[in-house]
Amino acid sequence: MILAFTYQCEGRFVYQEILSLPIWRSMRFWNAAFLHAVHSERKLRSSHNKCFSEQTPEQRVEAAEVHKNTFFGQLSSFITNMKAFQLPARDISEFREKMFVMSELEEEQKEMLRQLCPDEDQEGEGELSFSDKFENLKERGRSFLQSVSRSLSNELGASHTG
Repeated sequence: MILAFTYQCEGRFVYQEILSLPIWRSMRFWNAAFLHAVHSERKLRSSHNKCFSEQTPEQRVEAAEVHKNTFFGQLSSFITNMKAFQLPARDISEFREKMFVMSELEEEQKEMLRQLCPDEDQEGEGELSFSDKFENLKERGRSFLQSVSRSLSNELGASHTG
């Protein structure tokens, strides 16, 4: 995306040309692309893991956390890209809420994603800019992952001592 702002085609930035393509307005495209991205990343991360039935309880907990964090990261990226491609906030919100139904995200993660792109009726004059919201989301995401990591370490430590 950054390169699209750099190169020009007949006096117009490539970004402007890309934005004019109808594919970016298709929610069918965004749904398929998101599911493909999540599936691909899960396949990549789990290629070295055992089958679910062969995993220990600790490995199952870790796999569930990896899946949840993969889903969260991909959804965050897709919402950001949808905003960059100037989709209406209503469409982005519907997409986000539909993906929440399929996920096992924590309520805190869902709220972070809602703040990244609030519903149209929630947008107002005195709110933070998009970049400020994104920085806030990244910071809250880091803190959430640290707390998950600590609790997972505590659980693993307790299972080894008990």
